[in-house]
Amino acid sequence: HEQGRLDDAVREYQAALRINPDDAILHLGLALAYKQQGRLDDAVREYQEALRINPDIATVHYGLGEAYRQQGRVDDAIREYQAEVRINPKHDMAHNNLGFLYAEMGQLADAVQECQTALRISPENAYAHDSLGYAYWKQGRIDDAIREYQVALRIAPNYGEAHFHLSVAHQQQNRLDDAITEAETALQSGYEPAREFLAKLTMFQSKVVNW
Repeated sequence: HEQGRLDDAVREYQAALRINPDDAILHLGLALAYKQQGRLDDAVREYQEALRINPDIATVHYGLGEAYRQQGRVDDAIREYQAEVRINPKHDMAHNNLGFLYAEMGQLADAVQECQTALRISPENAYAHDSLGYAYWKQGRIDDAIREYQVALRIAPNYGEAHFHLSVAHQQQNRLDDAITEAETALQSGYEPAREFLAKLTMFQSKVVNW
């Protein structure tokens, strides 16, 4: 049903663009439909076309950054998120995603700054609390990381990635039962990368018990 609706949307945007090929909003709509279909190369092409027509249109740089991130093109994603916050400084998710990618790359001071900016814009942004926690964790500030993960989960209790990050932090503090509980919850929330970590935790726990 969802796929059929997306196919219809793609056809409608394509038909409209045959009439109005220089309508940036139509290219943006087609890009979003392609992205939802998982057609990332097609989405990137349409985002780029929208930007060629109107380089300062809000949210397009963010959408292109998201597509690049999903393709693993981290440097390109960062460039687009940076462009988005220049045009739209209040875009909390662009700041958040910059922060998370900076943390992944080890640019930890920049990561913290971007996440804090996101939270000044939107204090209840669970993603930004999780990203800030991740940046703190990479800095070795485990207690600060745990505090941010817990805030994220108070806002969004089913946020699987935050449960997983909290599990890793608990494990580092040798709180094995808490780590297992959080990893199980992450998996129940649909965060599949927690599965392998949970298996390692339970194997380690059985060795400790048997010892």
